[in-house]
Amino acid sequence: MKLGVTVSAYGAKFGPIVFRDPDIVKSIETIRQLGYDGVDLYMNRKSDEEIEALRGAFENNKVEVASYVPIFLSEAGLNFSCKDLEERKEYIKQYKEQLGKAHRLGAERMPIGFSRGARSENESVTDNLARLASTLDELCTIAQGNDITLCLEPINRYEINTLNNVDQSLEFIEKYRLGGLGLLLDTFHMNIEDTSIEASIINAGNKIAHVHSPDSNRLAAGSGHLNYDSILKALRTTGYNGYLTLEAFPLPDSITCASMNASFLRQKLAELS
Repeated sequence: MKLGVTVSAYGAKFGPIVFRDPDIVKSIETIRQLGYDGVDLYMNRKSDEEIEALRGAFENNKVEVASYVPIFLSEAGLNFSCKDLEERKEYIKQYKEQLGKAHRLGAERMPIGFSRGARSENESVTDNLARLASTLDELCTIAQGNDITLCLEPINRYEINTLNNVDQSLEFIEKYRLGGLGLLLDTFHMNIEDTSIEASIINAGNKIAHVHSPDSNRLAAGSGHLNYDSILKALRTTGYNGYLTLEAFPLPDSITCASMNASFLRQKLAELS
């Protein structure tokens, strides 16, 4: 498995991003020096020229874009389950443009997290998820044309009111026959929502496309109470060999957080092998 860390190309509002320096090239250099293989890249709107400059910075430092996150769209209200069809069409158009930019940066994954939209109080879960499924069915086809896997992320009930755990997400994928949709598992959310993190990992199996691996307190791995020995063993059992990305609060600071995480997980992976 490879190690990843979150980095923002701008001052994103989202909290658990480890590197948020306005000079993203400097961040990329630091990330490489700390021994990380790749990043989850949190993006704002960028011109083609800016995308090319970023691509060069990643290639020069031999750092992969493990996942491309156009979080500025969510900050602006992107909602794939929106009741208004014309609005959903506009959201699909905007996301399609970002899929192309992700492809140019070599990203192979894009998450579906808060972009799925919350369910309003006066509608059923079924109606909300049916609209979401229709949107994702179209987007998965576009994503596959860009060699990208869309990854649905189960997020805890305190942050969104649909698809909170792995079982619900797998049922959603199966019910709506979204075979091209993978799962992004986040150990912080799983610690809240899944009865057993390890059992949910085994159940998800080959649907796991990406993993966020912060500890129970949303800090670096090794800072909380998660059992990484059993978690990594479960991931290995499924055949997962992708990224373990640190999406966490940068405490006490970005470099210390990332360094602690990398040291801890390298040791655990060495023991696993």
